[in-house]
Amino acid sequence: MNPTHSNEPLLAVVLRFFFYCIILAAVALLMTWEAQHTAHTHLYHENSLLERMQVIALLATLSCAWCTGRLQPAWKGLTTLIIGASSLACIREFDAVLDHLFDGAWQLLATLTFILTLFLLRPHISSLQNTLKAFSKTASFGIMVSGFMTVFVFSRLIGRQAFWRAVMEDGYMRVVKRAVEESTELLGYTLIFIGAIELFRQSRPQNPQQKRP
Repeated sequence: MNPTHSNEPLLAVVLRFFFYCIILAAVALLMTWEAQHTAHTHLYHENSLLERMQVIALLATLSCAWCTGRLQPAWKGLTTLIIGASSLACIREFDAVLDHLFDGAWQLLATLTFILTLFLLRPHISSLQNTLKAFSKTASFGIMVSGFMTVFVFSRLIGRQAFWRAVMEDGYMRVVKRAVEESTELLGYTLIFIGAIELFRQSRPQNPQQKRP
């Protein structure tokens, strides 16, 4: 795993940067559109556009990781981890739907997915440490970690009801709290997806003569 493509033209870097800006801008504009065309009583509920965009970001991340593993079999341990984590997050997003089947359905499915991920990781345990060490030196790692911290640290803390009641006092509106919490979570998932794109880009041969491992 090469941390960077040192021979990459500056123009390609700039164009990629603007492409990622377009992705983030599109996400923000879609959220604005939903707020303008949805009644507050139904805004950002489980079947909202924002929730669907979170799932799409997770599925896109999973797909990028799968394609990366196909291109670079030596990275299978890393890509299996990413696929497993994305699958678990996606199951968590469907908790309300799955609980219509029976109480605890999403927890059961998440547990089975976790066990399956560990099973698929077994053949790659010996090489996983070196792969993760190399991965930690890449831009993809930094972007993914930023997304992870945004989703599982910042959005959880910023979404606390105590914080928003302190901010809005008697004018507390749950829809505002939910909008900030869910939009921050979507930002994190989008960053993780962008990190997955970078990982996929790094998995491609740098020149036509370079063979896949």
